Amino acid sequence: MIKKKIFKTIIFLKIIYSLFLFLLDIIRLFCLLLKRKNQKIFLMLEGGFGHTIVNPHFINLTEKTNWTLILAYDKKFHNKEIQQVFNKKIILISKTRIFWKFNKRIENFMIIFFQSIFSLKIIPIKKYIMDTHCSVFKNDYHKMLESRTFKVFKNFQNHKLYNSYIKKYDDIKLLSKFSKNKGIINFHFRTKAKETSTDDWFSHFRDSENIDYYRESIEYIFNEGWVIFFGGEDFHIPNWLKNYSNKFITRKDTNLNNDKYGMFVGLKSNIYIGLLSGGSLFNMINPKIKSLLFNCLPFGFGHMNSVVSYPMIKFKSLQEFNDLFINDLYKKKFDSYKVRIRKLTSSETKEIIADFLKNINDKTYYQNQNMKINNGLLQDTKFKISKKWLEIINYDRLA
Repeated sequence: MIKKKIFKTIIFLKIIYSLFLFLLDIIRLFCLLLKRKNQKIFLMLEGGFGHTIVNPHFINLTEKTNWTLILAYDKKFHNKEIQQVFNKKIILISKTRIFWKFNKRIENFMIIFFQSIFSLKIIPIKKYIMDTHCSVFKNDYHKMLESRTFKVFKNFQNHKLYNSYIKKYDDIKLLSKFSKNKGIINFHFRTKAKETSTDDWFSHFRDSENIDYYRESIEYIFNEGWVIFFGGEDFHIPNWLKNYSNKFITRKDTNLNNDKYGMFVGLKSNIYIGLLSGGSLFNMINPKIKSLLFNCLPFGFGHMNSVVSYPMIKFKSLQEFNDLFINDLYKKKFDSYKVRIRKLTSSETKEIIADFLKNINDKTYYQNQNMKINNGLLQDTKFKISKKWLEIINYDRLA
């Protein structure tokens, strides 16, 4: 009984503290927006790190007037440096526990409050994006943000909008240390899913392997003359990896804080190899980065300038393959097949990485990949499906 009362008291105090921080943010916004009354003001209260790249980048490409984005910031998911990438056009407010449950109410309150005080129209970023025209797709692709954003991104693939920010990391001494290698790979993995307010089956499926799972892949990368900048979370370095200490770095090898190190790794690497996550979207900021995604879900998802592999599943037919790659994109009916899929093994992951790296500069390697999967996203991004993954699932034998 006493424990329950203590627990309830702690929760109550945390809620009071959250409300106090929100009140301080409203006062701060009041002062800041006084100077920005002639700008378009956007509001983003939900989304992970990837959204903090994609959404302001979309505004940057489409909005002709000066703009500001109010972003609810959570240090578990986001990177403060994103403010500098977008030239301080982003204002951060604290994303406390009240946002998880009352997100929509907070959004409505902020819109009404600043409209009544400043006659200032605040535009939810999702509404701004979804109000962009898009054709209707049978698989409901038009209901996804990606149906608007990636179509625009494809038309600006060679932009240099953020070069001045990227150049800030040129003088870091570690870069010269690895100048004689083939290139730098941002190798990204997670050992556990981040805590969220929901039971996210996919996150737990994806984020649960330690560094030893990737040993074959990492040793192959080193032996082929590449170096690795480890992104993502900190991890214990096993003895076998210590033998390659001159071929990789982690955050502890630098004097950078978490945020700056994350940007350094993400933007100064030539290649991203890893899981589908916000880190796989650094090529929105630096379009030169090429990506390989593995264990990606839903089937049929991918990013620009990327090669994608998925979990292993024994497809019953070519029809089932096409149906999943077309219709799972929006519906995400994991329950219908999650008992049939498994992660790639360590050896399969290594084979997929080897195939990707061997052909990374071969512009003709994927030319004959005409699978007639018209799911919308594939056409908007032009991503490629890993040939090695298709070989492992026996795609050519499907009838």
